[in-house]
Amino acid sequence: MAFVSDPVLRGEHIGKVFPVSRDLLGRGTHWLSALEDVSFTLERGHSLGVVGESGSGKSTLARILVGLLPPTSGRILLNGRDVSERQRSWTSEVRRRVQIIFQDPYSSLDPRMRLREIITEGMWYSGLGTRQKEQRAYELLEQVGLSSSVGSNYPHQLSGGQRQRVGIARALAANPDVLIADEPVSALDVSVQGQILNLLRRLQREHNLTLLFITHDLAVARHMADSIVVMHMGKIVESAPTEKLFLKPLHPYTQALLSASLVFGRPRTARIVLEGDLANPVDPPRACRFASRCFRRIDRCIKEDPRLEPGASSDHLLACFNWVEMEKESNAASRAG
Repeated sequence: MAFVSDPVLRGEHIGKVFPVSRDLLGRGTHWLSALEDVSFTLERGHSLGVVGESGSGKSTLARILVGLLPPTSGRILLNGRDVSERQRSWTSEVRRRVQIIFQDPYSSLDPRMRLREIITEGMWYSGLGTRQKEQRAYELLEQVGLSSSVGSNYPHQLSGGQRQRVGIARALAANPDVLIADEPVSALDVSVQGQILNLLRRLQREHNLTLLFITHDLAVARHMADSIVVMHMGKIVESAPTEKLFLKPLHPYTQALLSASLVFGRPRTARIVLEGDLANPVDPPRACRFASRCFRRIDRCIKEDPRLEPGASSDHLLACFNWVEMEKESNAASRAG
C-alpha cells in the first residue's frame, strides 16, 4: 500500500487475535482473528472514515490506536515514531496526543465526578494551576455548546447529547494531534446526531484536528470523512477518497452496503441481497472472508486470500479477484430485496 509523506498517524499491517480456548498450560489453541493486515495513513488536518458492519473490527482498531489494547502484529507510527511497543518513558505523551470519544456517553463519564473535574483530569501534564485548569474547562464547555455554569453538575443531570459534548470537551482538553471518534452518535437521538456531527466538523476546522471517524452509517461517513476504508471481518476490503468510493464502489461488499443505505446525492440502486453464512472468525481459512456471501465468487476466491491493490485508479484500493463497477453489475447479481 502506497503511503503519502509525513502522515500524522500510520498503521502498518496491524493484526490482533484473541485466544478463545487454551490448553492445560494456558497456551492458546484457537484464536479469534479480530484484525489482520490493516494498513492506513492519516494526514494532518484530514479525516478518515472507517465503516463496516458490526464485528468488522472497527472498535478493536480504535482501542489499539489509543493504547487500550496492544497489537498482536504490525506497528503504529505517530508523527513518524513507532509507538507500537508503548515504551513506558513516553506512554503518557502518546495518550495525550491520541484521544478518543467513546460510543456511549452514559458509561464513558465517571458519575461521581463533576463535569469540570472530568475535563480537567486530562490536563494533569500541562503544568497549569487548579484555577487555570478550571477556567480552561469552562472555556471548553462553551466551545462544545454548553454553558460554563454546568461545570458544577454531575453527568446524570445532563441529556445524552449534552454528555457527548462533555466527552468531546474532555478529549480536547489534552490538545491532541489525533481525535478518534468511535461511533459517537449511534447512541443518540436522531434529532441530536446532526448537531454533534456539525460540532465535530467545526472543531476540526478550528483546531486543525486530525480525525479518525468510525461508523456503520455510510451517510454519516460521507458527511465527515475525506477518505474511507471499508472493513469486513477484520480486514480492509476497499479504500478510496470519499466521493470516489460513493460514486463508483468496486468491491461487492461495499456495493451491498451502499445498496442498503439511503445516501443523499447518490442515485438509488437495486438492493443487493447477500445470501450465505458469515465465515468463521475463529481460525479463519486463508481465503477471501467474504466469499461465502459474495455474488461474484469465483473458484479463486475460496482458494486464495486477495491482497489490497489498486483497482480502477491508483488511489482506489480493493481486495477482490472479480470486481466490477456497480453500474455495470448484471441484474442477476443485483436483485431487489
